Amino acid sequence: MSYMAREKATITVDREKLAEARAMLGVPSASAAIDVALSELIRRHRLRSDLEAYARTPPTAEEAALGAASPDWGDLADDTDWDADWDAEWDADSDAESDADWDAEWGEDR
Repeated sequence: MSYMAREKATITVDREKLAEARAMLGVPSASAAIDVALSELIRRHRLRSDLEAYARTPPTAEEAALGAASPDWGDLADDTDWDADWDAEWDADSDAESDADWDAEWGEDR
C-alpha cells in the first residue's frame, strides 16, 4: 500500500460544517473529512475540465456516423417466449424464504 506525503496544516473551519461532513462520510477525524473533500473537489474539477474540452472539440465525421448508426436488432429475434421463461423461474424462486431474504437486504418496500 502506498501513502501520499502529508503536510501538517493549521486551518480555520466552520465547526458545524465539519461535524456534518464527518457524520456524512463516517470518518473519525477532521483530517480524513478534509482529505475526502479535497479529493472530491479535485475529481470534480478534472471532470469539468474534461467535459469542457470535449465540448470544445466537435466530433469527427466518423464519430458522428457511429453515433447515428442504428444496430441491427434482427439478429436477436427468435421464437423464445422470454416472459414465460422468466415467470416460471420467478415463481419457482419466490417462496417465503426468498421474500424474507429480499426484505432483509432491501427492506420491505419493493
